[in-house]
Amino acid sequence: MTDTSKPEPTETADTVQDISNYSAQLVCTVIFRVPMFRNLSVKKHLAPAAKLLKIKTRGQGKYELAVNVAIGLVQKGYVGTTTPDVNYKELEREQIVILKDLVEELRVENIKKQEALSSSPSGNSTESVDGTDTSTPSSLSENEGD
Repeated sequence: MTDTSKPEPTETADTVQDISNYSAQLVCTVIFRVPMFRNLSVKKHLAPAAKLLKIKTRGQGKYELAVNVAIGLVQKGYVGTTTPDVNYKELEREQIVILKDLVEELRVENIKKQEALSSSPSGNSTESVDGTDTSTPSSLSENEGD
């Protein structure tokens, strides 16, 4: 189920560049395995996918981003169609085939990112690289006041 209506039956698109909002939303729902487009969020689903696909996200809303992500998914081989001559304006859910598991790749990327964050120093340590204490003294010694 998508948030936009199906395009008119007279419209056709032979290339993925001309994909409709309706078809782009279907591609996104299939690849993320959700029942409806409204279950997808920009922060949790579309933005991480766009980052993995190297698609710019700045200034794009959910619907614009869905179109660009869908185009990227088809072009990079994550999603295909059951028939080579498909109308990208009127895709059906049954015509969309997952070729590579994007969700698993995003999960692996997230794990790598978390491991990198946990293995790096947090910055709260008071020791410098050479092992000396770099913390500021909390009070002046008693003899300095004389």
